[in-house]
Amino acid sequence: MKQIIGIVLLPILLLTGCAREETTWREQDDNEGMSWQEQYNLGVRYLTEGNYREAVLAFTAAIEIEPQKPEAYIGRAQAAVFSGETEENLSAARADYEDARDLGGTSAEVWLGLADIYIRAGEYDEALETLKEGLDKIGHDEAIIEKIAELESGTITDATGKTRKESKFDSSGELMWYHEYDYDAEGRPVSVTAYDGGGAQIGYLEYRYTPEGLPENGLITDSDTGKLGQFIREFDDSGNITKVSYFNADGDLWMYSTSENDPDNHMSRTETFDANGMSRGYEIFEYNDKGNVKKVSSYNSQGTLTGYYTAEFDDQGNEIKTYFYTADGTLERYEIIERDADGKQLRRIEYSSDGSIESVRTFD
Repeated sequence: MKQIIGIVLLPILLLTGCAREETTWREQDDNEGMSWQEQYNLGVRYLTEGNYREAVLAFTAAIEIEPQKPEAYIGRAQAAVFSGETEENLSAARADYEDARDLGGTSAEVWLGLADIYIRAGEYDEALETLKEGLDKIGHDEAIIEKIAELESGTITDATGKTRKESKFDSSGELMWYHEYDYDAEGRPVSVTAYDGGGAQIGYLEYRYTPEGLPENGLITDSDTGKLGQFIREFDDSGNITKVSYFNADGDLWMYSTSENDPDNHMSRTETFDANGMSRGYEIFEYNDKGNVKKVSSYNSQGTLTGYYTAEFDDQGNEIKTYFYTADGTLERYEIIERDADGKQLRRIEYSSDGSIESVRTFD
């Protein structure tokens, strides 16, 4: 799935001289004597801390003091959305974004936020029209322009990066199929519905979870037709995956894999089988003292080694180098992973055995 746009947040600069960093909502005597700016800053603080209920209360108090200022409406809308994707929260957020717009709010957050509500509701045309209207109102804005391009591409994410719609086109630009995704209030996938290029439903998959919240199944897509298959996981009492079964769009089993774990609950061995139970081969995993996979060896169904790879890690446990070998230990290729100071992957460079670059992948 493609993830494109990150979270859109309103500018949350605390206004000079007005922040009361040591004061919490509950320490206020019904907020008597607090100015709009103090209430707004308090809401911003709660929003950034993830205390969304208190943020809603603080922004509401700011609105009661100065109902003509759009900033608190934007903040309250964001707090409502981040509180959980319920119909009530989305409805409240939509109303607040609309109020901020009608009050003359000129920041891109108004239009991006309102478009995000439409996207979550599956109203993609309304989202596109909203963004175009915003662009007309405020002029050039890169974030709005990028979101318009995303909507027009047919593969669409919400403000948290969750895929809401995925589209596949043929070489002539004709729509082949598309999928629409739904999520629960906690942001977990609930279902995916598949449609052909003409909009007729061709599949539906409901996601399931164990009582402990572990995902029991996942999506497999036929890239040519868009039809939906799935894989189903089984777990042991410790929550480790012990078996994964793969089914096509007709519900037929086409392969499965089993897993074994060591006493530290690390996966130590996986074996893959066809639908008739014939082994396709297996892999053995080895770990370093920090629990990182340092070596994976692959064997065929007769138990003959076919190849292996080793990995190196930085002090934070991030993989930085991977070497791939044939069964006799001859280096085939290797990869170097470049990361930023936070460990985020920036580039993955693949080299041939002689050190020449084969490919470079960059990551946003």
